[in-house]
Parts: sequence; C-alpha cells; structure tokens
Amino acid sequence: MGPEEFIAALRKGGLAAAYFHRGSDRFLHQECREAVRAAVPEESRAWCLAEIEFEPGQLERELQAARQMPMLGGRSFFLFSDPDDFKHAKDEDTEALRLYLDAPSPFATLIFSAAEPDRRRRFMQFLEKKATVVDMQPLSVRQAGAWAREVLRRAGVEVDAELAEE
Repeated sequence: MGPEEFIAALRKGGLAAAYFHRGSDRFLHQECREAVRAAVPEESRAWCLAEIEFEPGQLERELQAARQMPMLGGRSFFLFSDPDDFKHAKDEDTEALRLYLDAPSPFATLIFSAAEPDRRRRFMQFLEKKATVVDMQPLSVRQAGAWAREVLRRAGVEVDAELAEE
C-alpha cells in the first residue's frame, strides 16, 4: 500500500488495526501524520490522538490504553515513532503486540513509523507480517506532481499537471 491508499482509507473510515509506515521519504511520513490528525476532529484530539515515542519494554502499557473506548467516542489513533527505528524493541514488545493484534480493539488504530527498519529484527518482521505496510519511498515525478497539485489545491491554488511535475 502507498501513502495515497492509506490517506484514502482514513477518509473513508475503513481502517486496519495496525499500520507500519516504512521508508526513507520523511515528507510522506509527515503527510500521513497530518492526514491522521485531520481525520480526528480538533475537539477530540486530546483524547483520541496519542503520539508516542517508543520505549523498549513499555509497549504493553501503551497497548492497554489502546484497548479502552475513546472518551469522546469515535476512534483513537496511536502513532508510535522511534528515532532508532525500533532497533531496541525487546521480545516482550513483540509478544505484547502479537497478543494485541490477535484480538485488536475495535476503537483504535496503531501506526508504527520507521525510516530505515532493520528487517532482520523480530519486531520488524512481525510488523511486516501482521500490520498493513505503507511504503514511504520517494515519489515518481508524476506522483510528486499529483501531491503538489493536491497541496496547492487545498491552499486555494490551481496549477496544471505539467507545472506541478516541474
């Protein structure tokens, strides 16, 4: 799945229990984070949107919060990031995630983001296997042009496709 499909799923409301955003394009990571923020009404963000810096050995505690019904209803989003791309995840973190995904909360979506994940690590392998993977690879010229047109359109500026691709 690409970022466009992820954002479309957010808008439609057909979300998976967990996503793994992987890849080196930081712009796309940021666009997807902004799309998640936009999907949560502003008055609910304090209750339904958690941006969490991953700490080894603490995932089970965070997943307990994901099991709770959001205070203002709707859906909660848990955005997990780690500057070390989850290299220090422990076996207990993998096990906590496995247990959660065996019976995920119907009220929450987990999103793990890593720029350069070490695919040899058990935690990464598990995420790739059990979460919906969203590849954040650099866009082609055509894709970048489409993104630019959309960003400009939201700002009230219309440009043709050729100009956007330039």
